[in-house]
Amino acid sequence: MTRAILTRSTPRFAAVSALALACSALASCAPSVETVDADVSVAFEPAPHVGATTVRVRLASLDGEPITGVDVELEGNMNHGGMVPVFTSPKEVEPGLYEGPFEFTMGGDWFVVVRAELEGDRAIEHLVEFPAVGAPGAHGGMDHGGTDHGEMQHGDTEGGHAPSDHGADGHHQG
Repeated sequence: MTRAILTRSTPRFAAVSALALACSALASCAPSVETVDADVSVAFEPAPHVGATTVRVRLASLDGEPITGVDVELEGNMNHGGMVPVFTSPKEVEPGLYEGPFEFTMGGDWFVVVRAELEGDRAIEHLVEFPAVGAPGAHGGMDHGGTDHGEMQHGDTEGGHAPSDHGADGHHQG
């Protein structure tokens, strides 16, 4: 009886193995995307609060030149699991400045990932934390840390991510 089970499962194992091999071959053929360093600034107007706001993202090269004409996407998540991410694709309103709607769907600690696709299989990816997002107008438009998140949050991306470079107030700590 054991032999019959092995005989029946052997073709299934071979099929699964072949499928896994084909998938890994396809994945290795996909072009790789190089993450590049850039100066990324994020601001919300009004300051982050539960509800609708406008996000402004400024992208510049490390030598200060605006990064223009790229597709930008933001993904907002809370620091705890179980929440649906918030996505938006801000549009360029002036050279290197991208603006669009964003909605914080719940109070608490948030992080926002900025992604921008560049020419030549290159991309920018940058993370900014926004702790203690609360009700509109709470603390006079300030978060619980006392920092006005209506101003631009700056940070050079090093290797694409900079979450450890930001303090509790979301500012870059060089």
